[in-house]
Amino acid sequence: QAWHVPFQNIQLDVKAEVTQAWHVPDARECLSATATAQFHPFDPDAFAASRFKRDNSATLLLLRCSILSSPLTFKADGETWGCFSWLDNIQTEEEDVDVDKRLATARYVVEDDEYEQRSKELKDVLSKLDGIVEIL
Repeated sequence: QAWHVPFQNIQLDVKAEVTQAWHVPDARECLSATATAQFHPFDPDAFAASRFKRDNSATLLLLRCSILSSPLTFKADGETWGCFSWLDNIQTEEEDVDVDKRLATARYVVEDDEYEQRSKELKDVLSKLDGIVEIL
């Protein structure tokens, strides 16, 4: 079933790469612990209340974000709207655009040293929680 698409185009100006992942048995506890270190930009209690109803487990992803040199614009499609795994098969609204090349020239939002430091801080926080399993 196709999703209702609230607009005609999607503009992509940032990409993210998953660099590590963990299975988290108690997502609420993990959100509270990581919030104190400012690892996410939202209220962890409100986020947890809206997302975790039954099973309190989750997968925590560490992302390395990059900004594209210029945005890519794609036609919004109701067949793919709910899932963005379609990014491997995208067609831009622009002609003669090499999507892979544009994605490859993106620059990191955070420099390597800062990224490594923040990654270490996150791992230190996670090491104090029970049952965390690194899966990537």
